[in-house]
Amino acid sequence: MDKINYADWMTLTLTVIAYLWIIRNSCTWILKVAAREWSNRREKDRRQRAVNELYDSFNLDTLESGSTMRITTRGSLVLVMYRAETKS
Repeated sequence: MDKINYADWMTLTLTVIAYLWIIRNSCTWILKVAAREWSNRREKDRRQRAVNELYDSFNLDTLESGSTMRITTRGSLVLVMYRAETKS
């Protein structure tokens, strides 16, 4: 059996380094995508919880079709809730 020469060792070493570099970058990419999706989902859940809390606090389910409700906050911010008229 022939001995492995210097060029073969160098090729093998560079191949292993390139393989590990590709694995590292692909894992980094997968983790970034997963973290971004988790962050977006968490933000949407937070907003939905706020809307649900507003809905429950002011009994918006009792708002009749075509009517409005005005809510004034401490900072003079006015929230207007309007239920669209249903065409039945």
